[in-house]
Amino acid sequence: MWPTDLLVNFVVQCIITLKCLVSQKHVKEFNLAKNQHAILSGLLFLLQRCMTVLDMSSKCSGCGMTMTDIAKMCIRPVCNISLNNYTKTLTDGCTKSKSLKKLSTLTK
Repeated sequence: MWPTDLLVNFVVQCIITLKCLVSQKHVKEFNLAKNQHAILSGLLFLLQRCMTVLDMSSKCSGCGMTMTDIAKMCIRPVCNISLNNYTKTLTDGCTKSKSLKKLSTLTK
C-alpha cells in the first residue's frame, strides 16, 4: 500500500468517526464537551479503528516507517481539519440564518 492511499484511508476513518460523534444520537453531548479535539483525536481510539479496518502491517517503501508510525503522525492534523470544517459549518449556519432574518426585516 502506498502512503498516499493510507493517508486517504486515515482521512476517511476520521470523517466516519466524526460523523458518528455528530450523529443525532451523540451530537448534543459532543457539542457540549469542553474538549472536542481530545475526543476526536483520541490517538489510541482512531489508531485502533484504522488497525481494525486497514492493513497496517507493512512499512513504507520510501522511508521505511511502519504504517502505525505514519498513522500516529497523520491522525492529529486530519482531526484538526475535520473538526475545524465541522465548526465552520455550524458557524456558517448560524450566520446565514441571522443574515436572512436581517434581510427579511429590511425588505418589509
